[in-house]
Amino acid sequence: PDEDLMTRPPRDPRRGLLGREAVVPLLLGMTLAGAVVASYVIALRSWPVTEARAFGLVVLLTGQLLLLVVARGLRRAPTGVFAAVTAAYVAVTVTIVLVHPLAKLLELSAFPAAGWAVAAGIAGVATMWSQLLPKSSARNRSAPTRSRG
Repeated sequence: PDEDLMTRPPRDPRRGLLGREAVVPLLLGMTLAGAVVASYVIALRSWPVTEARAFGLVVLLTGQLLLLVVARGLRRAPTGVFAAVTAAYVAVTVTIVLVHPLAKLLELSAFPAAGWAVAAGIAGVATMWSQLLPKSSARNRSAPTRSRG
C-alpha cells in the first residue's frame, strides 16, 4: 500500500469500487488460473493423473508466491518475512509432492525432476507479464492535489 494511504481523503462515492486499477490484478488471476488448467490438461497427455495433478498444484502454488513478488514490486529488497514465506512455500510444496503418505492422501505423485523448472517457468510467465507493462501514473491522477500552505 501507499505510504500516505491513511492521510488521503476518501474516494469519490460516485466512483465504482472496481476501477481501472483492478484490471491488471483481475487479468493476473485469470492468467494464472488458465495456466494451471492448461498445465494440468497438457500434463495428462504424458503423465499419470496423480503426476499431472501434482504438476498443476506446483504451478498454482508457485504462481501464488510470484503474485506476492508482483504485489511487493520487483525492485523492493526482500525482507525477513518474505524470505520466511518463500522458505515455507518451498518446504510445503516439496513435502506435499514428495513425502509419500501426504502425497498419497492428496492423490499426488512425484513428476519428473525437469517438471519443477517447467512449472516455475509457467508460473513465472503467467504472473510476471504485468511487470512488462509501462508504469501508469493513474495513482498520481487519482490522488487529490494538496495545497501546501
